[in-house]
Amino acid sequence: MKGFSGRNLRYMRTLARSWDQAAIVQPPLAQLPWYHHLALIEKSKGAVDRLWYAATAVERGWSRNVLVDQIDVRLMQRQGLAVTNFEATLPAPESALAREFLKDPYVFEFLGLGAEAEERAIEKAMGDPAD
Repeated sequence: MKGFSGRNLRYMRTLARSWDQAAIVQPPLAQLPWYHHLALIEKSKGAVDRLWYAATAVERGWSRNVLVDQIDVRLMQRQGLAVTNFEATLPAPESALAREFLKDPYVFEFLGLGAEAEERAIEKAMGDPAD
């Protein structure tokens, strides 16, 4: 074979080291394009995170840029924290929609405040009009 750059060969070696052998050929990993894999390797923290983001990317049809954005805003950690019975009591489309309503839609990392920030500190950092 010809045409492999040194950088791509390093990426291929990293890909093989990042996943166990069975995971590489199983869905959803086999359904993702090469650059999605590179984003998963470079951005996600571990195998569990990578597999969750890969499955979600396939399920939701994310582009590479959307995948990177979702990893950067830590969607996996923010999503699904509420305990519900939606899946057991509602049909699939409605249960997914109901779960979406419970997700935390607010990401205030751009404010540079810590996780313990009080509501008032967030309002102040955003330029609360009441001030």
